[in-house]
Amino acid sequence: MVYDLDLNKLGPEIKYEVDNRSKIQQPFDRIAYFLELEGADRNTQFVYVSMDAFTDALDKIGVPTAKSGARFQQNLANMKYIRM
Repeated sequence: MVYDLDLNKLGPEIKYEVDNRSKIQQPFDRIAYFLELEGADRNTQFVYVSMDAFTDALDKIGVPTAKSGARFQQNLANMKYIRM
């Protein structure tokens, strides 16, 4: 895991609860995102999506911000999606 973010605590600045960028030294070839979503009815849904890496920069795979400079507009390859 590179980042962990509680969406309930979002504000003007992104503050990750976990930021492991400095601990990851090996190259990677896949990127995945896992979301836990709670609806108004209090039911929880999970969404997982993974794909071939679209960048080799760990600071660009979190929430895109102007500060991160992360902007990608391209096709994704080998995407896998699971909704639970």
